[in-house]
Amino acid sequence: MARFLDAGQPDGEARPLGTWFVLGIGCLFRLWHMSDGLWYDEILYATSYRQDSLAEILSFIVERPPAPIFTVLMFFWRELLGESEWTVRLPALLAGLAAIPLCYKLARTCCDRWTATLASLMLCLSPAHIWYSQDASPHTIAGTLMLLALFAFSKRRIFPRARRWWALYTCALFGCVFTHYLYVLLLAPLSLLALWEQRAVLWRIVVSHALVFLPFVGMLLLKLSQGTFSGGMGHLRAFGPFEAWMVFFNWFAHGNCFSGLYPYGLQPEALLQLPWLLAIQVGVLLVFVRGLVRFWRRARKRRGREILACLPAIPLLLWMFGWLGMDQLYIERYLLQTLPLFLIFLALGVSFSHNKAWRVLGTVLLLAFGLASTIALETQTRRWTVFEPKSDWRGAVRYLSQRRGVVLGQLTNIEATPIRYYEQQIASLSGEAATVSGSPKWIHVIKSPVWTDPLFGSRQRGTYKLKQEVEATGNYRLTATRSFGGVDIWTYRWRH
Repeated sequence: MARFLDAGQPDGEARPLGTWFVLGIGCLFRLWHMSDGLWYDEILYATSYRQDSLAEILSFIVERPPAPIFTVLMFFWRELLGESEWTVRLPALLAGLAAIPLCYKLARTCCDRWTATLASLMLCLSPAHIWYSQDASPHTIAGTLMLLALFAFSKRRIFPRARRWWALYTCALFGCVFTHYLYVLLLAPLSLLALWEQRAVLWRIVVSHALVFLPFVGMLLLKLSQGTFSGGMGHLRAFGPFEAWMVFFNWFAHGNCFSGLYPYGLQPEALLQLPWLLAIQVGVLLVFVRGLVRFWRRARKRRGREILACLPAIPLLLWMFGWLGMDQLYIERYLLQTLPLFLIFLALGVSFSHNKAWRVLGTVLLLAFGLASTIALETQTRRWTVFEPKSDWRGAVRYLSQRRGVVLGQLTNIEATPIRYYEQQIASLSGEAATVSGSPKWIHVIKSPVWTDPLFGSRQRGTYKLKQEVEATGNYRLTATRSFGGVDIWTYRWRH
């Protein structure tokens, strides 16, 4: 793999040992939570919970929004390695690690070695990239395939002579789109760039894009004909200028780990209540703009244009769709593929200087910022950071399976699914129960996960009334309380 990536490098440089050191750092940060309990999306899309046969896989692909490659991959992956937290997350981990040298190589097409190494180090320390490298979902895999496609696209001038780069570009782009359908939008900026190429190169790119776009249209028509196409879901929201500001200068910059802001319903006025956060965002903006300016002035002739074109492509198109009334298309992780491109310009903003002392100082400060973000990710376990806090449903189910009594909980499907997946010996579970019937000797009440918000205090998914109803009977006394990563369980015993 290393020799393949090095082939065709304009300056013929050998792969530096520092890249392997950076890769080791990235591996270290991404191994911490591989054995944690699975959550809703991981169970739904990566386990056998609803995909236990090829027939169920086919039905899942047709009837639900996700693209097919990840679902099919995980089916055969489970058949080969079995099903556990580690095995279902391993593809995302491998893809996340592969993204690090790819980020370096892509940056080297238009930047010096110092900047490329810094960009790959920042990707190592990125909380968002760490999070989704430990998540059994398609996002990191699709993002890595996009980096591979862009790296191959940077060799487009030799497509007619070196067919391996053209074939690699086509396969990587196909894999990217059919791992996450949203990335079909990348065809727009890449097609525009092709218009400035020689005719032989242009036709190669046209063929590649047709081989990707036509199957996508076929899959879209299939879903529409079955009436199962979903253009929006409850967890998605509209994308506008404020969302663009927050994803670039808050989520990309530090994974929301410094602020812990709940993104749904967040308004620009909230930043005025956190002036220190606004100052950080403005500082990141200035570094990013400096990187853009330096890139425009100093980048190697005609190289790196694919990075500049793809960076704003999906955000701009999402904003356009939102302006047209499609207001349920966006969540931060859908832009994960843009993160390495953003970090390249951020690294360029601090490393491109003729003064070596300023260059070293800027590099140290940026790495310190990235390390602080990673530390915040690991310490702010009860706050909304990259995504909502991960609750230990596996530990909660193990605890309940060792105890007698009735289990009660007013839970959403997002919370009930992990319980059903891990459930082994729980006597009963009622996700809709509102009262206590009969006189069971023991009652275990599950409380929905709670997380903290710097502006609004504690937040909780769904509603919770069962604890008050159990205590209102006067027949039970609280004997034990346990917490599993935000999931609280109260145990009551019959008084009589």
